[in-house]
Amino acid sequence: MVHSDAAEEASVRLARYLFGWWDRNTEFGDELFEIRPVQRFTQAVDEVRRAGSLGPEWFHPPVEHSSTEGVDLPCERFALPVTHCLTVTGHAYDADQGDFLVLVLGFCLGLKLTPQGTGHLMATPWKERTLSPFYADKRDILVVLRHALNFWLSQPPEVRSLAFSAIHWHLTAHSYRQQHDRFAWQYTVMDNIYRLACLTDPAFGSLNNRNPHGRRPGVLGQKYGSPMPTAFGAGDATVLSGLRNELIHEARWCGGPIGYSVSTTGHDLVHALQYYNAQLILGFLDVRCRFRQMSDPMQLQALDIY
Repeated sequence: MVHSDAAEEASVRLARYLFGWWDRNTEFGDELFEIRPVQRFTQAVDEVRRAGSLGPEWFHPPVEHSSTEGVDLPCERFALPVTHCLTVTGHAYDADQGDFLVLVLGFCLGLKLTPQGTGHLMATPWKERTLSPFYADKRDILVVLRHALNFWLSQPPEVRSLAFSAIHWHLTAHSYRQQHDRFAWQYTVMDNIYRLACLTDPAFGSLNNRNPHGRRPGVLGQKYGSPMPTAFGAGDATVLSGLRNELIHEARWCGGPIGYSVSTTGHDLVHALQYYNAQLILGFLDVRCRFRQMSDPMQLQALDIY
């Protein structure tokens, strides 16, 4: 005789996705999603905590001996152990969909979570909220995951790919240590979201698809209800677009050759871009929250979904 729980599970499609690394021993969910630690959670956490590459907030690429160079170098790719399982009720297993949901979960937590078998090329944070300028509680996370699933199911492959790339690179760009690198990649994320907006909203695309770079930040803010950061400059984001053109077209940063100068302006723009991109991502996922309507303060903000 089949146990009633097993019979119920057999009659309902369940998609399970293993991911890591997250050191919080917690489980939560609703009728659609469930997130819980794996059986080897304690061992997986201890394994990383004992590693020599674990810093106060980031896990850095482990060092290994290079036979070609003859010296110890950071490895080119590393993977962290699985710590949790995300279960989606009523859905057949779809690896791409699962990868996207795990990515969005990490976005909510301020971490770069990866599915089982996927690694990191650079340092990745282990401390929550390192990569996101907002705080999301368990209820918020479940709401955002629902929006992410609805977005994924309603969009064609090209838009799905753009959305995945935008969130993935928004999180990954934080791993770069140089000011100009973080700026360049976050700007690329904003360009990605502009393209996504044109594809998902034909009226927006028809009106704005020929906009020069300087006008794009403003029209994105108008579309998604987020104020363009004051650090971008007035009008056509004059400061932002000027620094972008200098970097891309002239190989200069903050008035000097790349790598020779940094500035407060550069720091402020990197911060503002990261903040704005987080708002725009929540915008194209259609997550209605007060965080999307805020200017870019330095302190962590609640997502405040309504």
